[in-house]
Amino acid sequence: MDAALAWLRDPDLVREHFRGHHVERRLREGGGFARITQFFPPSVAKAANEMMLAHDDWEVMDQTEVAERGDSVRHNFKFTEPEDSPSTLGILSNALGLLFEDLTPSFSMARYEQGDGIEPHDDKAHFTLPPLKGGSPVLHSRKFAGILYLSQGWKLKMGGALVDLEGGTESVPSFNTFVLFRVPRMHFVAPVLAPARPRLSVFGWWLEVGKLYEVDYAGAKDDEQELGGPTLPMPRPSVPESVAARARKWRGGRDYKSEGRAGGLGGQIKKSRQPKKGKFKGRA
Repeated sequence: MDAALAWLRDPDLVREHFRGHHVERRLREGGGFARITQFFPPSVAKAANEMMLAHDDWEVMDQTEVAERGDSVRHNFKFTEPEDSPSTLGILSNALGLLFEDLTPSFSMARYEQGDGIEPHDDKAHFTLPPLKGGSPVLHSRKFAGILYLSQGWKLKMGGALVDLEGGTESVPSFNTFVLFRVPRMHFVAPVLAPARPRLSVFGWWLEVGKLYEVDYAGAKDDEQELGGPTLPMPRPSVPESVAARARKWRGGRDYKSEGRAGGLGGQIKKSRQPKKGKFKGRA
């Protein structure tokens, strides 16, 4: 663990490693979407997994905090902020932020359990941040979204895949795999099917100064959001719902190419289906 933390604290080592991923080229070639395996050195990824498993202070987003927001989409998961664990998760988050040093990073850690997921959304959001050296607050927009998967031994049948509705692909949350895409992009997180394994990840965004796009929900105000953790409520259904049925509904009956292994959303969902139309809204 100490060696991994030392590596994460060394910005030169982190930058050199990230350069080998050729992130901007991958984004161009992938139409704004990239999936990178072996994102961190194996020993560092293993240490990151241990940090997440050792953390025992997870929060569930309170529906009442953001229930009035017009861009809310249903979601279930637990989260924690890196600044609450500055000597471990904070160091991990800071290292990840070096991927785009000219942008402002905002990351949190997530723990998904059986039935947890996020409905389709596009990640668009504006935030008003205080300036670094006085003056008026500055409007920022999410430019890139990133998710680092940290559950060892995660398989397709366990669910929890990120489904890219624009590219028609499904990314299995394989250990030490990083998914990156330009905002906005329609996607969703399929429900976790595994009964006894948490799906662990670091997720967040890089923010750029300015209004990169219009937010398209009713009553949106650029100055009402502050940079922080997850802001989208997804209360558990009052009537229990089959995770397989939820996955079928969210994917709109469409077929997706699975990245990381051939197949569909896993579990009870068949690998061969006829595509149908679907409609989705929101952000992760």
